[in-house]
Amino acid sequence: MKPKYVTILFLLLIAAAVVFWKIHIDLQHRQEVVMQPKAPAVSAAPQSLGAQVYQQTQAPAAGQIPNNNPFSQSANPIQQSYTNPF
Repeated sequence: MKPKYVTILFLLLIAAAVVFWKIHIDLQHRQEVVMQPKAPAVSAAPQSLGAQVYQQTQAPAAGQIPNNNPFSQSANPIQQSYTNPF
């Protein structure tokens, strides 16, 4: 190859690297701008029907659920008839 073609190829390679780097930096900057948290909008509008239903269904069920834990009670019928000799 002639030195002239090698120089042109080298300059094209450098230009392509610079363009790629510039595009990469721009994309990173755009992602940072998109990822920044926005302040929540304050609205004085009444709650929607869905929000009202959600709040009504989130009532605690304290005292309404019976204790059904089988391990807290002695519910093993074999325990009285069999004794482990070891």
